[in-house]
Amino acid sequence: MPGRFAVLGELFDVLLSEEPWRLSDGELDMLLEKAGRLGGRVAALRGRLIVEAQERGLAARVGAVDVASLLRDRLALASRESRRQVSLALAVGNGPCAATGEALARGEITVEHAHVIREAIEGLPRDVTDTERATAEQMLIDYAGTFDPYRLVRLAARIREQLTRVDTSPGGGDPTAASRDGQPDGPPTGGGNDNSGACDNGGAPRRSGRGDDDDRPSPDPAQVRGLTF
Repeated sequence: MPGRFAVLGELFDVLLSEEPWRLSDGELDMLLEKAGRLGGRVAALRGRLIVEAQERGLAARVGAVDVASLLRDRLALASRESRRQVSLALAVGNGPCAATGEALARGEITVEHAHVIREAIEGLPRDVTDTERATAEQMLIDYAGTFDPYRLVRLAARIREQLTRVDTSPGGGDPTAASRDGQPDGPPTGGGNDNSGACDNGGAPRRSGRGDDDDRPSPDPAQVRGLTF
């Protein structure tokens, strides 16, 4: 493998020495897409190396706390980015997102799409079946060919809503009440009906959590709030 990396480096040197102005419009269009998809394949290869480093305990042997810290120190990455790389590698290598890893390795999805899918699948309710989880993952992979990562987050939230099972037994939480106050059904925690904390200075309702301004319905808001990216 080190020898092949050396060959890749030489190929990149050759490519970088060539002049793009010599390309026809069709060739330039094709190579723009190929170069963009190459990032996903590189991420898939990096992920395999991360998994191997994790399994053999490489970090401790070279004086790092963990693999994320090792990547951060070697590449001067932000801590958040190094943790994201490790989380994605483990999810597609040894975790619940094998199909995402295969799509990434084929260059069918970008790295950012893969991050969205990984967080969406790991954030599904615990009681979903393996079949439902696999179907949700494949659906997001298919959508990734059409929608940008931002829109894919919204689609992932709707899939989570559809797979969230509300407790309808006697004594179960009232999703309607939860939608009104943003909390699971239960006794009030403040005095009276003071809703002053629910509005901003202009008197408009204040949204909780992160995300875009959309009006997606929520059959179980407490569960849906758990899907953050």
